[in-house]
Amino acid sequence: MPLGWDTLIGLLGRRPPGDERRSSAADGPEIALQAALAHLPVAVWSTDDTLRITSFRAGALPPVHGSAAALVGHGLQEMLGMGFVTAADAYQRAAEGEPVDFELLWRGRLFKAHIEPWPAADARPGALTVVFDITERRHAEEQLRHAALHDPVTGLPNRTLFLDRVRQSIARSRRNPEHLFGLLVLDLDRFKGVNDSLGPLAGDALLAAVARRLTPCMRPQDTLAHMGSQFSVLVEDLEEPSDLVRVAERFQAALARPVSARGEEVFASVTIGIAQGSSAYTAPEALLRDAHTAMHRAKARFPGAFQVFDEGMHARAVGRLRLETEMRRGVERGEFRLHYQPIVSLRTKKLTAFEGLLRWQHPQRGLLAPDDFLPLAEETGLIVPLGQWVLEEGCRQIRAWREGGISTLPTMSLNLSGRQLSECDLVADVRRALDAEGLAGRALDLEVTENVIMEDADSTRGCLAGLRDLDLGVSIDDFGTGHSSLSHLDRLPVDTLKIDRSFLQGQDGHPHKAEIVRTIVTLGHDLGLEVIAEGIETPAHLAALTEMGCDQGQGYLFSPPVDAEAARAMLEG
Repeated sequence: MPLGWDTLIGLLGRRPPGDERRSSAADGPEIALQAALAHLPVAVWSTDDTLRITSFRAGALPPVHGSAAALVGHGLQEMLGMGFVTAADAYQRAAEGEPVDFELLWRGRLFKAHIEPWPAADARPGALTVVFDITERRHAEEQLRHAALHDPVTGLPNRTLFLDRVRQSIARSRRNPEHLFGLLVLDLDRFKGVNDSLGPLAGDALLAAVARRLTPCMRPQDTLAHMGSQFSVLVEDLEEPSDLVRVAERFQAALARPVSARGEEVFASVTIGIAQGSSAYTAPEALLRDAHTAMHRAKARFPGAFQVFDEGMHARAVGRLRLETEMRRGVERGEFRLHYQPIVSLRTKKLTAFEGLLRWQHPQRGLLAPDDFLPLAEETGLIVPLGQWVLEEGCRQIRAWREGGISTLPTMSLNLSGRQLSECDLVADVRRALDAEGLAGRALDLEVTENVIMEDADSTRGCLAGLRDLDLGVSIDDFGTGHSSLSHLDRLPVDTLKIDRSFLQGQDGHPHKAEIVRTIVTLGHDLGLEVIAEGIETPAHLAALTEMGCDQGQGYLFSPPVDAEAARAMLEG
């Protein structure tokens, strides 16, 4: 305690029996302390064995200031009111001779109280009590605790508090197997666009608005939390697992109307992943992970959908993670290869170019085709270093054939990804790859899919023009499967249209496909472009395309993709 007990007794105007008065000189500090007490948020009182107040000093406590004399002689219960319920037990323990600390709610304020056993003036057992007002301190502590467990933007529970409540729900399900619960992850589909276009303050306003829209959908026993651009929901006391789907539908309906973000109306749809809880989970993070897995699965279908987690998703997610790790190591270990498929003039039937096609020589699974790994490479960003390797390897191979005595070098056609167009200085990368091998630009033809070009035609046009300035060719790959706009097509700096293989498959049952191919050939020629058909597999395909006037073609009728040695043999033959 900050004051000695002997001094406190003196402040109350009495001393224990047998204690002689100190000298008047010693009374000086006591008088000073008594004056200081009048300015402190402290109260000191003494009680006898019946809990009657025998003396009282109120200090500067507003609730009792000026009423000390009126309290003396009254019972402690009368002074403390409802607070006596808590205090009574503490005084009972103090009566046994031990000091006691406790908290006391008194006249709307919270106090820290200390009881020290002390004999009353008539030698009967009594007690001395000192209380300190801790209302403001406790309020500050609660604010700090709230800030540590809640998101500052939305005011909702944060990850720490949310996972603790999920942990409690898992423990509850272990005690009571009939307890059904589940977890939902809600990902805002347009949050990045709002944040990028309107700024982070608008992004925060959108999150707060969504939180306000979702909160009325909650029951008291459920928990809505905010984590980044996502919301997570713990749903307790389900009657049946299918209730989780109805909860997801309720959230999506709540966001069907636009919300306001700093004066801008925004449609804030959510993609939802759902995971049913059970006592089989050993950690809340695992349940949250499974809900995230389901959410990503739903987003792969289309934004705004919802998906319920199943064990197959986890197995696939683990498989994808393992594949990503193996792919990164494969890049470092040089496990990737280029195979080459010849492109043939349909008029002369002579080889005019090779398309370099990426393959992965996996150490356990053997030679993998692009469909087995390229989608994941696009998603993870690995497509950028892979695309750079393809560019450099294609140039190295042309030089190797030239140094090996091949006098007539074909054009090397290589594929570009959308990420290469948007995330790197592609023109500079191509120039460096050509210069490193001493090649002219006309040695390369770079292919970009129709959809990639049309995602941002104006921006793409500038990049393609830069490639054309290097004197290399540019082709639109998979033409006819995307959403080209003729208003853009006639202004794009491209040389070739490549008809997607799907238009040649099954023409017998779909005669309209032949008309589509004929239209594309005519369109290409009208725009002054070469036309190449992919997927030529039968003499009928070849005859039809030749009759239509298609310029070039590739497919298994001529040759499948082959390794560098087999491609060299074709060049020598």
